[in-house]
Amino acid sequence: MQSTAPAVIRQTMVPLQIAPRSLAAAFTRVPDPRRVASVVSPLAAVLTLAVAAILANQLSELAITQWGARQPAERLRALGVVSGRTPCQSTLQRLFRKVEGQAVAAALRAYFAPVAVPLPVVAGSQGVAVDGKAQRGRLPFPGGRCPVHALTAFCHEHGWSWPRSRSSEGRRRVRPN
Repeated sequence: MQSTAPAVIRQTMVPLQIAPRSLAAAFTRVPDPRRVASVVSPLAAVLTLAVAAILANQLSELAITQWGARQPAERLRALGVVSGRTPCQSTLQRLFRKVEGQAVAAALRAYFAPVAVPLPVVAGSQGVAVDGKAQRGRLPFPGGRCPVHALTAFCHEHGWSWPRSRSSEGRRRVRPN
């Protein structure tokens, strides 16, 4: 996938090569609210730079700008800033105020969403978890009787839980819902 700048700036900028599964590729779907004449770096590059800076714990526009200015040219190219000029603080403030937050959130959700791969069902792979407890010291037990026993079972495949119920002898037994 290739991202290019608007027609006015195309003569001064080299087309940016973007990997199909990169964060910059996810940001190419976000509409750019800037005027064509004022674009120095593609919106995807600026948003990718901002995310990288935020992941480096640079949380304000000023900190993002300063972090971007400290990066070497090869790292800036990897983030999509091919001109070598990072945006200034006021540019980031105006851009963050104008860009559609819902579109950025959708791009981030699409990028960070887990890829769902269905697991094959293997015969005999069903599991049942059983948990038992003896509640000692809670009640006095006359005549040497046993303490109160609690038992719960859970079927993973069906999501069923069998709660505890008191038996006639004072012990608890498992009873399906």
